[in-house]
Amino acid sequence: KLRLWGRDALKALQRVYGSDMGRISDGKVKYSAMCNDDACIIDDGVVVKRAENDYYFTTSTARAGATVEWIRYHTRYDSWQFHMVNLTDAFGVINMAGPNARKVLEKVGCNIDLGKDEFPFMAVREAQLGGYPVQLFRVSFSGELAFEINIDSGYALGMWKTVIAAGEEYG
Repeated sequence: KLRLWGRDALKALQRVYGSDMGRISDGKVKYSAMCNDDACIIDDGVVVKRAENDYYFTTSTARAGATVEWIRYHTRYDSWQFHMVNLTDAFGVINMAGPNARKVLEKVGCNIDLGKDEFPFMAVREAQLGGYPVQLFRVSFSGELAFEINIDSGYALGMWKTVIAAGEEYG
């Protein structure tokens, strides 16, 4: 989990991702892959445009440090103005997937409407879930209805236990 912001943040993302990051609209999530110099995928994740020239994106947890270095390496001679911070240790992510994912989150207690019309696929929302501030992604890498809960790592274990308890009746 990384944040990249500044005047040239978009240029830096465009340099390392295979998709056009300039096409991310507000409140939406874009899935993309990073490739090495031989066009082999080295990592993938989702990118969120938080505001003008301000992005939050995910990578494989084990590759977070390497991703920071990959971006720095590929922008080192450009004098671009952007800042990047690795937030991997600051946030936990819980993936809730399955046909009852929405019901479980509603049971936990969410202050936003999780319906498919109000919270469509590949969208992101700031929310309160079970009283905790979270960033919810409506993504799926399994073909099932799914949400990713991004939460301050200090609250992640509590959220995990809450979600597990809420999902028991659904198996």
